[in-house]
Amino acid sequence: MYKNLLPALLALTSLAAHASTAINETRALDANGTLEVHNVAGEIRVSAWDQPRLVITGELGEGVESLEIKGDQQSLRVEVKAPKRSGFSWWGGGKSISSTLIIQVPAGVVLRLNGVSADVSVRGHLGEHLSVDTVSGDIEVSTGAADIALSTVSGDAKLTATRPNQRIEIDTVSGDVSALNVSGEIELESVSGDQTVRATDLKQFRTELVSGSLDLSVSALAPTARMNAESVSGDLKLKLPALAPYKIDAESFSGGITSQFGDVQSEEYGPGKKLDFKAGKGSVRVDLSTMSGGITLVRSQQ
Repeated sequence: MYKNLLPALLALTSLAAHASTAINETRALDANGTLEVHNVAGEIRVSAWDQPRLVITGELGEGVESLEIKGDQQSLRVEVKAPKRSGFSWWGGGKSISSTLIIQVPAGVVLRLNGVSADVSVRGHLGEHLSVDTVSGDIEVSTGAADIALSTVSGDAKLTATRPNQRIEIDTVSGDVSALNVSGEIELESVSGDQTVRATDLKQFRTELVSGSLDLSVSALAPTARMNAESVSGDLKLKLPALAPYKIDAESFSGGITSQFGDVQSEEYGPGKKLDFKAGKGSVRVDLSTMSGGITLVRSQQ
């Protein structure tokens, strides 16, 4: 009757030896301090609160060496220490090192978050700077930071701004970009992903796309706003305030142009279309170009 007992005990022992490790760490952190986080695989979840300390919960993957926390109450660095291996055997977030960091921070801290195969989310942040850099993970951020930089290769990037007049940079390769309630200066870049932008009080906007499309809606523009969008095969759709001192130059080499601003002209030689429109002093510049994509310009109803 005991012949199956030993294998069962061995299985339980093996399971316990490879179980993930719970995290429960607390450190003092100034309200305007700096936090830098590195997690190779898994997830980084950050939420803000009104306490002058950092609290980390979650769990470390079964193959992780340790959770390293360095620094003082003005600046802290948190890193999931994965074992060093040759090649890229752990790239992609295998079970052995996949870790979840659930982090609470003072709302006003500077945040620098880094991952490889890790999703990153931030909510309630109000600090001056936020940067997120990951490779194959998704990014979802709600922040009132004045300076924002988001970068991912194969993941999506979603930003919801909670304050006006920001400087924003977002780049992806195969992921989509969503930027909501944004204002100030915005720069985007993507290869095969689509871009959706909802902006207010826009001062400067620049984007470059290859095969993805742009859907931009702007409710208000600065008196000397600058907008530039370029694509290879992706479509460009812009919804702009009806009344502004525009200078709009748009060109599509082999695609069409539809515009509620001015008259679209056909190229004398070749299939291309172009638009040259000016209203008033032309202090709001809009420059659009695409090779094979279409361009649509719509007046918002205000």
